Amino acid sequence: YCREWFTDLATVESMDDVNRLVNIVDAEYSGSVWIGLKRGTQKRWVWSNGENKTQYNNWASGEPDWDGD
Repeated sequence: YCREWFTDLATVESMDDVNRLVNIVDAEYSGSVWIGLKRGTQKRWVWSNGENKTQYNNWASGEPDWDGD
C-alpha cells in the first residue's frame, strides 16, 4: 500500500521522532500503528526503506522476544 502511494512506513531514530508521530495521530485514535522496523537476519532489525539498523531503541520490558512476535 505505502509503495503504491510513493511513501514508506515511519522510521524512528529518536524520542523526538516518537513524539512527532504521536502528535500526528488523532488524539481519539486508540488502535495500533505500524512503523517500518522489521526483523532481518541474525537477530538484526532493519528498516523497510532499506536503511541500516537503528541505534535508538525503546523496547518494552522483555522485548524484543526473538522466539516470537
